[in-house]
Amino acid sequence: MNVTSSLNVLGWFTKEQIYAMANGIYGAVYAFAFLEKRPENYQHPHEFEDTFYIGVTGGRNTSDSIFFDRKDKNTGRGEYKTLFKNRMKTHFRNLDKKLDRFDENKYELFHNLYLPNFNKDRKIFVYVAVPQDNIKSTQRRALLSLAESEYIYSYGQRYDKMPLMNLDEQDESERHLNSISESKLRNFEVGSIQRFL
Repeated sequence: MNVTSSLNVLGWFTKEQIYAMANGIYGAVYAFAFLEKRPENYQHPHEFEDTFYIGVTGGRNTSDSIFFDRKDKNTGRGEYKTLFKNRMKTHFRNLDKKLDRFDENKYELFHNLYLPNFNKDRKIFVYVAVPQDNIKSTQRRALLSLAESEYIYSYGQRYDKMPLMNLDEQDESERHLNSISESKLRNFEVGSIQRFL
């Protein structure tokens, strides 16, 4: 099965274009690349060494991919947003930052390697591909996850490394060292070793 043949590739977009269309996208595999010029729509993320992140969001079906974002908790005013739009907002809030603190370590990696404030001849382009209309809603998320994995794998095969911000996700432990479960696990391990000795 060729995963990409089950996707509608929307193409490569600037931040402004993404914001304009993001509320119409309910699930997608997407990628960020820091390049001098916009790629052609037929070009995939793994074709560019400066693709620094490949991700996925939403996708199960329309109702699961929309939420109400309350802007003012006192009045209840707000707007409906897709998970894709919310994810793009989070990414760009961190990618555009000129501060020392980021929501996650992976954004700091981007700033340290690419120095976007000093590379004004380059900009971030976003690749977006969505499931074709004939894909069942129960299979959409699986398809997107599979496409994300295929793109990351193809990138790794071509450049013998992971996209920069995916590398940080791969290395991050899912465990929190100070959590109760970690503490219990350490006590259990120590007790088991002492009983063995």
